[in-house]
Amino acid sequence: MKSYFAASVVSQIAALLRFIVLSRVVGPSELGLVTLLILTSQFFELVTDAASDRFIIQDPDGDAPRLQQVVQSAMFARGLVIAAGLVLSARMVAGLVDAPEIAPALMAMALTPLIGGLVHMDVYRAQRANEFRPASILIASSEVAGLVGTAVAALLLRDHTAIIYGLVLRAATLVGVSHLLAKRRYAWGFSRAEAHRFIAFAVPLFFNGLLLFLGTQGDRILVSGLGKEVLGRYSASQLLIFYPAAILLRFMVNTHLPGLAGRRDEPAAFFQATEKLAGRTALLCIGMALGFAVVGPFAAPLLFGKAFQQLPIVFALLATLQTIRTVRLWPSTVALALGRSTLAAADNAARLIALPVAFAVNQAHPGLISILAGFVVGEITALVATMLLVNRASGMPNRSGVIRVMLYVTVCALIIGVSWAAEQGRVLWTGLTALGATAPLAALLYKERLILSEAVEAASRLVARGGRANTGGKSPS
Repeated sequence: MKSYFAASVVSQIAALLRFIVLSRVVGPSELGLVTLLILTSQFFELVTDAASDRFIIQDPDGDAPRLQQVVQSAMFARGLVIAAGLVLSARMVAGLVDAPEIAPALMAMALTPLIGGLVHMDVYRAQRANEFRPASILIASSEVAGLVGTAVAALLLRDHTAIIYGLVLRAATLVGVSHLLAKRRYAWGFSRAEAHRFIAFAVPLFFNGLLLFLGTQGDRILVSGLGKEVLGRYSASQLLIFYPAAILLRFMVNTHLPGLAGRRDEPAAFFQATEKLAGRTALLCIGMALGFAVVGPFAAPLLFGKAFQQLPIVFALLATLQTIRTVRLWPSTVALALGRSTLAAADNAARLIALPVAFAVNQAHPGLISILAGFVVGEITALVATMLLVNRASGMPNRSGVIRVMLYVTVCALIIGVSWAAEQGRVLWTGLTALGATAPLAALLYKERLILSEAVEAASRLVARGGRANTGGKSPS
């Protein structure tokens, strides 16, 4: 788990550096085109996502060679479908966003899913036994390769096509390393029983992928209507919190899913494991929200350049939006552990309320803040709805989760209030709102006191081990 967390940090830092290099070299307009390329690619990836790695982990027969061959066949077929979708839709997408220059780039991006479809699933199968080293090496090496490829291409080409070279190199590294680390021979196969079980798990996720795309990328779709430069600035600011959130999401899901899946037939143990996941996620996310709201306004122009400066309230809204999206990993991971992929689709369906709300508010008061506020409402609605549905499916009580969500949302609302008051120069209101935020924050910390206690004990053991290492294994005097 330590190696997996370290690899997740390395991979997300590499991904962030990739966009820092792009923003510095190509500027907001070209970065906006890069965002449009990635959005189109992500659409096809999400609507064909069968969660193959999670299926291998949670299925009772995930160790069976035949099932793994069936999944690898499906992965290659998916790569072909995504590549065909990118090529066939390139001109239509370019016309819709009034950017004809991205059509050839979209066709070239078809290489990425073609290569990526050949990945070996053995590295994910190893996680069934809590062996995370193969996946750790895989994600770190592929993202570092993507960074190098993008940086070199950006310096040479100085336009939006640089991202294609980085993504293709990342996919090639992902496939190559997965085969090098595999213990089994790579093969495709078909078995009616395994295929039927995989399809039953995957089909709801195809519809869920469309909902997920609209829920997670709908904000950037609406922001693109404000112009390429606005989209470029927004995407850069969003990435500053997206990558830390992605580290947390990937680590929490992959380290908690095997344990939850193994306890799903033990109600008391399952509830305890769920509470730990929920508490840890809430505490880590509130820390991210506070940190990003304070640091974001200074970090964005420092890292990306002065052209990427935003108002403080934009960063507060972004902090709230991204961390609420991340908190939702708690009920969605529980749903996957139960094998209830339909709950994930219901979760993302609830998020769609954000689109009409954000669209309506933006029509009345056009601007980035209106769009973000609408999406925050949608994410909160989805979080509550999914939590209630998952609790009903698992037989867990609602009270603890409802209190946790209420406290979390209250703290985030007050963070937004502090940013708005500070932006308006209202010193008294800024101080009063910041003071008011301490009450729900203290209540949340008290609720998660056992999780905090575990974290303090773990940190103490780590410091003690470090002290013994520095004194040759003896206790320091």
